[in-house]
Amino acid sequence: MTSGDNPIDFVHLSRQTGGDQALEHELLALFADQCVRQLSRITDLSRDAAQRRDAAHTLKGAARAIGAWSLADAAHEVESALS
Repeated sequence: MTSGDNPIDFVHLSRQTGGDQALEHELLALFADQCVRQLSRITDLSRDAAQRRDAAHTLKGAARAIGAWSLADAAHEVESALS
């Protein structure tokens, strides 16, 4: 799935939230926090591969939930590489 030039598929996000814009903003803020947390874990080479793979898997799911398809695909590639 793609969203054209947009990093987030806002049509998908709107479907996920029933069009509730306040909920969309809340989910995007939570997603931003999740990105920071999981990317830190993925790039922390002091963690073992399983921990880094789990962080990539978590990021993939979070990205798919809001329609960040390209990020979800990239996280999937990292997850696969660490398997």
